[in-house]
Amino acid sequence: MNKLENKIIENVKKIISQKINESIELITEKWSISDEVDNFSDKILKDILLDIPNAKQEFIDEGLLFVTNIINNYSICEQSFELNYYIYNCSNESLCDFVYKEGMNLNGYEEDKKVLHLTLYMINNIWKMEYCEKNVSHEIEHILQINYGFTKNENYKKLTDDAYEHANYILRQESGYSKVDRNIAWIVYYSNSHEQDAFMQEYARELRRNPSLILTKKSETHKIVNNYEQYCQYFLENKDQIAVKNAVKQYRIFGYNMKNFQMMATKQLKRFKKKMTNIEKNFKDKINR
Repeated sequence: MNKLENKIIENVKKIISQKINESIELITEKWSISDEVDNFSDKILKDILLDIPNAKQEFIDEGLLFVTNIINNYSICEQSFELNYYIYNCSNESLCDFVYKEGMNLNGYEEDKKVLHLTLYMINNIWKMEYCEKNVSHEIEHILQINYGFTKNENYKKLTDDAYEHANYILRQESGYSKVDRNIAWIVYYSNSHEQDAFMQEYARELRRNPSLILTKKSETHKIVNNYEQYCQYFLENKDQIAVKNAVKQYRIFGYNMKNFQMMATKQLKRFKKKMTNIEKNFKDKINR
């Protein structure tokens, strides 16, 4: 091999290494921001709840109360803005589901005017968290991205989607991958937000048929979260083992190292459990009826 060929190989290696390091930095930053999104989302919902007595309230139909107000000079993460909220307070879950799907809504952050619009949903004065968290967290993430100058959403989405597809590929193979490879692949699979949301839809259907599953914990979703927890526990207990490190290394091209893989797994398991708890709140009053 001549000097020119060696130089080309070294340059290619350098470019690949740089791209991998950029991906690792992107994934790590994204998972760090996600904790703040949760914290600020919870804060906003609590603050709006406290402000409701000051809001304008109007019955727009039987069983449906519309609540709206403006909170001036609201601040999070060094950003101060006008917070406009609109709440549909429904008398039952089916009405809330209908309003969420068919009703008018306004969500978004006007950066130039410093105005945040949020449409939220309640059932008998209790947040319908499944809907509220989706709207609030999306807008909070946008504000944080502005604050941090973080504008790489498409790159992040591609990396996480590609990691998910790689995990799916491993799980579909009958041979060629070790048990450790499959354990790590299951973590990536269960940590995918789209998969989690699909699991939650199924869990809600299960509870509509049989609310007592909340107590017995014998639903298919409980089996899934138990498996998910066991895979994460396996990773945490064995992360210093060579086989586990090698299994995670397969996802390095998608931006994952041992540190941010642990962040991702821990964060998404928490998200899964929180979503289950929020769904259960809508069915607990129906147990043993």
